[in-house]
Amino acid sequence: MHGRRFKVVQVYALIIVLDQKEHAVFQRQEDNLVMKMKIKLAEALCGLKKTVLTLDGRALIINSSPGEVIKHGDIKCVQSEGMPVYKEPYEKGQLIIKFQVEFPEKHWLPEHLMFQLERLLPPRDDVMITDDMEEVELIEVDEQSQQKSYSREAYEEDEESPRGGVQCQTP
Repeated sequence: MHGRRFKVVQVYALIIVLDQKEHAVFQRQEDNLVMKMKIKLAEALCGLKKTVLTLDGRALIINSSPGEVIKHGDIKCVQSEGMPVYKEPYEKGQLIIKFQVEFPEKHWLPEHLMFQLERLLPPRDDVMITDDMEEVELIEVDEQSQQKSYSREAYEEDEESPRGGVQCQTP
């Protein structure tokens, strides 16, 4: 073993484990951030201006123009306000906003003012009523009866008898 040298090499590995935490406002979908935004009916119809606080502490002003109707469930986005793109630190995904339109409670407007509101809205469809039609009234659904009805359907699936449907609450 003469004349041979052995070189001792030390190899170090650094392993970083990132734990993604839940956030109260944003959910991550790859490079995009998704959030739900509740808006009032007036904002949905007449334009909105809302602020969103980003993860890095900036405030964004989200707005829509009057007449640009936002429907319940509409999805819009803001470019380059999501998470940084992997291996492209100067590029970001989108901030995706899912809109939830809040409707007013029952009887929020006095009945004598309803006609003024209706004049401002797009016209209703005309309904042709004939003598062989029966007019019925809508009432609230009893949630407990509805759940029982759905659980019963699984057992009644093979039977020939008619199924029980959603039951309404009696006033």
